[in-house]
Amino acid sequence: MEETPMYTTLEKTLFLKGVTLFKDIPGEEVAHIAQIADTINLESNEVVFEDGDPGDSMFIIVDGEVRIHKEGKEIATLGDSEFIGEMAILDQEPRSASATTQEETVLLRISGRFLRSDGIPDGYRAGNYESSDKETAGSDSVGRPLVCRC
Repeated sequence: MEETPMYTTLEKTLFLKGVTLFKDIPGEEVAHIAQIADTINLESNEVVFEDGDPGDSMFIIVDGEVRIHKEGKEIATLGDSEFIGEMAILDQEPRSASATTQEETVLLRISGRFLRSDGIPDGYRAGNYESSDKETAGSDSVGRPLVCRC
């Protein structure tokens, strides 16, 4: 993965405010998250993370497409403003699926250590994602099955 300082903190803050997970969080808190978020540029067919990897960060898709898959089966394809990898951070378990880019993709990476310490939005902590049973946890606010939220 190639890290590139591509966006200013203000640009990242404005982008994050448009993401479902961060839309109800005060701007100052989102700006703090934006400051620690790394910009990652990936080519098509690059692995973001593998099933079983430690959940050390989450990713928000700025531009591009990421396929979530497990044991050769596609679970979901996610695009702009969607996020992946937060389940492993919240559950403090290894990744439950793999993620691979489908095209050139730009991601924001947010450290799991930051999110576990004080960066996870309160509503998110208490919301749909409390269950560590990913197969029966329900769906997120957009109706996607939580099994794809690795």
